[in-house]
Amino acid sequence: MAKLLRKDVLKWIRVLGSGRYRKGKEKLVSNDGTKFCCLGVWADIHGAVWDGNENKNLVPMAKGREKPVIGQGYSYVIDPKLTKGLQQEIQSKLADENDTTKGFRSVIAMIKKEVLPLAK
Repeated sequence: MAKLLRKDVLKWIRVLGSGRYRKGKEKLVSNDGTKFCCLGVWADIHGAVWDGNENKNLVPMAKGREKPVIGQGYSYVIDPKLTKGLQQEIQSKLADENDTTKGFRSVIAMIKKEVLPLAK
């Protein structure tokens, strides 16, 4: 399993705060590819290839993968090659925070508090 690197988490924080990505909810990325969940941003900055599934949802895949990894319900699990050590439990917490708040500010605060201390 890949280790969660401090430099990756710091880059994620910078990118989320930069305004480069518009915030979306309940999907890693909107069907038109214009709004991202914080986890969609994580996957995107780690080289995700976005491909449509049978429901026309865009899902992230690592380069060279044939099919996206699909999670339960409406949510999609980030391909293990793209998680870069970001544990599933943390992903779930961040997804909940992302989906219940307006902007990325509180998500960034949660990343600083709960994710950054875990990074090497």
